[in-house]
Amino acid sequence: MRTSGTLLAENIRREVELSEQLLQEGFSHSVRAGELLAELKNLVPESKFEEWLSKKCKLSREEALRLVKFSSGSEIKLTVQRAQEPEKRKEQKESEME
Repeated sequence: MRTSGTLLAENIRREVELSEQLLQEGFSHSVRAGELLAELKNLVPESKFEEWLSKKCKLSREEALRLVKFSSGSEIKLTVQRAQEPEKRKEQKESEME
């Protein structure tokens, strides 16, 4: 029979492994987005690039360039914030609508 400490350790390890898998998957999507943005930079004139990003991709120039840098192997700074609980997000949306 497993002790509560053993079960807790197994749950922690599983959550860490899932987190690592999802982060890797997310980063691979960021790399691909950066590759596509680098391709786009070759197609859209520099003078239209920022406007095109804003209208078509809902991205700022800074976000796009950060993704391009990341996809080319450069180190980028990443800030992560814990998402709000679903109920708190609902309450916040409701208060914003008032």
